[in-house]
Amino acid sequence: MALQALRELVGGIPAAAPGPDDDLRPLQRGLIGLVTRLVFRLHAEARGRMWGDSLFDLAARLDADAPGDPNGPEQRHAAWEELLARVRELGGEALSFASAGPNDPGVRRALRALLGVESPREWYGALDLEALGGVHESLMDYRLTRTRGPGLMARPGRVVVDLSEILAHAPGVRGRRCAAAGLVLDASLQRALAGADRPEDVLAAVGERGGARAVQVLPPGSLYLRPGEERRRAGAHYTPRGLADPIVRTALRPLLAALGERPTPARLLALKLCDPAAGCGAFLLAACRQLGERLERAWHDHGVVIAPGVDAGALARREVALHCLHGVDKDPCAVHLARLSLWLLTDAEGPPGPFMASAVRCGDALVGLSPAQIAAFSWDGDGGGPSSHSPEPRSVDLPAALCAPDCVHSSGLARAGSPLAAGAVDSLHFTTLARTGSTAPGVGDCEHSPAGAGPPADHEHASMRERARRIGDAAIAVFFAHDGERRREEQRDRLARATVEPARRGDLHALTALDRLAAGLAGHAPAVLPFHWELEFPAVFARDNPGFDCFVGNPPFFWGNRISRAFGDRYRDWLLRCYPGSHGNSDLAAYFLRRSFALLRRGGTLGFVTTNSIAEADTRETGLGPLLRAGGIVYEAVRSAEWDGSASVRVAHVFVRKGGDPGERRLDGEVVVEIGADLRRPRAAWTAVRLRERAEESYKGVDFGGTGFLLTAEQRDAIVRAAPHEAACIWPVLNASNFTASPQQRPAGFIINFTGLSLAEAEGFERCMAIVRERVLPRRATDKRKARRERWWLYNEACVGLYRAIAGKAAVLVCPVVAKYVTFALVEARAVFTNALNVFTFDDHASLALLQSRVHELWALTHSSSLRADPRYNPSDCFETFPFPAGWRHPPALAEAGRRYDECRRRCMLAGGHGLTSLYNRFHDPDERAGDIAELRELHAALDRAALAAYGWTDLAARAEAAFRTRDEGGRITRPTIRLEWPAAFADELLGRLLALNQRRAGAESASAAVTPRPET
Repeated sequence: MALQALRELVGGIPAAAPGPDDDLRPLQRGLIGLVTRLVFRLHAEARGRMWGDSLFDLAARLDADAPGDPNGPEQRHAAWEELLARVRELGGEALSFASAGPNDPGVRRALRALLGVESPREWYGALDLEALGGVHESLMDYRLTRTRGPGLMARPGRVVVDLSEILAHAPGVRGRRCAAAGLVLDASLQRALAGADRPEDVLAAVGERGGARAVQVLPPGSLYLRPGEERRRAGAHYTPRGLADPIVRTALRPLLAALGERPTPARLLALKLCDPAAGCGAFLLAACRQLGERLERAWHDHGVVIAPGVDAGALARREVALHCLHGVDKDPCAVHLARLSLWLLTDAEGPPGPFMASAVRCGDALVGLSPAQIAAFSWDGDGGGPSSHSPEPRSVDLPAALCAPDCVHSSGLARAGSPLAAGAVDSLHFTTLARTGSTAPGVGDCEHSPAGAGPPADHEHASMRERARRIGDAAIAVFFAHDGERRREEQRDRLARATVEPARRGDLHALTALDRLAAGLAGHAPAVLPFHWELEFPAVFARDNPGFDCFVGNPPFFWGNRISRAFGDRYRDWLLRCYPGSHGNSDLAAYFLRRSFALLRRGGTLGFVTTNSIAEADTRETGLGPLLRAGGIVYEAVRSAEWDGSASVRVAHVFVRKGGDPGERRLDGEVVVEIGADLRRPRAAWTAVRLRERAEESYKGVDFGGTGFLLTAEQRDAIVRAAPHEAACIWPVLNASNFTASPQQRPAGFIINFTGLSLAEAEGFERCMAIVRERVLPRRATDKRKARRERWWLYNEACVGLYRAIAGKAAVLVCPVVAKYVTFALVEARAVFTNALNVFTFDDHASLALLQSRVHELWALTHSSSLRADPRYNPSDCFETFPFPAGWRHPPALAEAGRRYDECRRRCMLAGGHGLTSLYNRFHDPDERAGDIAELRELHAALDRAALAAYGWTDLAARAEAAFRTRDEGGRITRPTIRLEWPAAFADELLGRLLALNQRRAGAESASAAVTPRPET
């Protein structure tokens, strides 16, 4: 409905010639915001929360005027202005459109799309507020585009293709490109498309066509929607209510327990909760409902009388929203929708625009300075503020004035130092409040208060905060204006000496100069939106124990190197600079953990839904690791769960308390004594480290940089027939798909390999060089890296060390980087291995036995990261840390177990036509009882016993017995399938021994390095 309405509005906008700077993003944001607000307005009207002219009435009038309009409805745009006027009544970010809006028929069709259900008023009135927020998420999946030439549009769905783009492809693939875009053409149009040289040739063949597949012609410069990646680029996944509710409940549990069985209303309203990536407000809605229920109960327990006719539930939710709730998000449309959702949930009086405007704010939660940093005009952590990640937010002398409480989301109920804030019950106040149905005095939006409405001290504090905010924005602008640290420091020093001090005193010229500098932040793609937490929420940080009581949310999932691609290198530099000890490969969610924990008060809690990689490798060391070292306690976690929404991701649920006793701790539904940073039960105090003894034994495969080097078997044969000597530079290529899916585990294709050759030497292979010149050179000529531009005939990363290490070997051991199962196999060494494979320098069955055993599988699964539900085997984490048994190559039993297992597995694969993945699907299926699989299971058990015996752990070997286990506690699946694996207690014992062995080996290596004499010079 909403998507079709958006398409109708887009289709009604007149075509315009694309210009050189035709940036459609503002128009796209405006239209998405408009449609989403139309949905909110329809819901509000259906519930009787909006008065005056309604959208329902506008739709009915346009329907009545449509037949036989004598004034040319296609030329009229009056309905567009009426539509905007109704949406503007909701407040929020101003909607302005530089281009002409859609005509009246376009507006009518859009409203018809939104109202295309039976009994639309009842339907909209019954919608959950979370479903309204989901509309915004769904529309973010599309991108506004303009056709360069004429376009073809097919109904239903208004699918559009740009003929100029389609005709740029080869004739044989044009029909497939149209079909991929969703445009289905009949046979005659497909023939016309294949034979066309110009768009006009296709247009001439369109003619008149009826039926559901009718094709229409769009003029050049027409706007249309195509699937995009805006939401994925933002790392955003809207949280369904079924997930937000339990997250908030678990995050609040220790806080409410600390308040006792019968907390006073004042103590409940003193809680400060925030979502640092609020989106459309799913977690704030959940918190509002849950705390509202507790407040109602507290009123009852403490004798607060609710006047007849007053909705106690709505009043409680309104008080909670105004006193307790805060939110931050970079998307101004989402921020406005979150405020609207809370306005609707609380039945607040008055227009929706000002409601919660000072508590749900627009900004980047990760980019901001503390008052002490602003005072020093520096982004270095020097005052205990968020960027320095002090475990405790602290007040400091000058910034203390800036953090003084004022009317921003604050009232007499919540002011630090007031009797109610200390826990007393003002029965008279609450009784009066309940009888009148009004909000508490002083609760308002100071941003919308008339000048002079408050005490002079409040205005002085607000003025100081505004100056501090402008100075802080300028400091951040200096950081984002330069790539190098030296240039940043030079400009910072100049401004600190000449401009900042006058600006702090209120000098208008100095403030204007800083404003001009800060304005440059909007020019970044995407724009940088600083958010200085203590200045934006001063009352929260003016308390004796400053900071928030609780953070909840679903921070963006954004893996490592994608941060730079999406937000720029300078944004990544900011994160690495401001979050000490962080890693460039960590997920963005880890920084939200760090930021939120730094802003918690002592005893506060946080509860996040986040990527399941939060407990893995670099992301763990950036996020949960520092939190626990700073005194954080993980009191509940689900390590890996299926996402309840539409996104194909797996997530973790993480709950942390900042000091104090959180009570019972639960991991994946089980009560445990402690939960580590890896979201597992701690097995040892030691964290595994890389061992020098495993150096130069494992390598990632080749990054050849695109498909231009690849050849089919037919292309290879043709080249070799014409020039036999060129076979020397054509190698088999093995990728992860061939390795895991092919029964033979042999390369299926070939690749041109000029590794080690100069350009002159490579040109001796004329046919291969001609292919590389045609396919590879054009792309490499524009590569950002100088080395790739200059050595364009070579692979991006040739892995010379790998091929030097395996020279002369007939076979090597290989495993995929990402796969459903951790599997190893011996394959032919003369091949180009892609970078989706790990290659090990071993060629013997003892190595295969040890690495394929459950001993190493358990270690690898514990130390690997993941991609969705599949483990990601990184050799530096999984292999180089793994302590091999002493003298592991010598015991004949280990090599014999590996040989028998390898032979049986190969027979199973060839006989059944299985690749490794399908074979191990059968292996782990408890209903699979075939003889070949039973034999493989027995040989795997023998493999495990031989591996354990090689360590000398015969006691474990005698007890090692795998069983089918499913991980499903409380309906939350932590692994996607049943596995034939060791019991948890046995696995914990084994991992403890392996960690202890890693520690001893690391200590021995350190001691050896310390006594090794330096070579004489």
